[in-house]
Amino acid sequence: MSSFRVSSLIGCPKHLLLVFYTDRRAYQFRVVTNQGKILGTTEIYYTEKAAENAARKCLVEQNL
Repeated sequence: MSSFRVSSLIGCPKHLLLVFYTDRRAYQFRVVTNQGKILGTTEIYYTEKAAENAARKCLVEQNL
């Protein structure tokens, strides 16, 4: 089982944005919508800011 550490959690009325650091020494993100849908990719990012920017881009692409 892989482990991770939450780096940032940003809450908005329509979604939660989660950035986390993985045991692969990289960051990933997930977006949880208010309907419970989880969005994200398996891509890794080497900085927390890069993962957060990718999450925000995902929000724009999904019209959230």
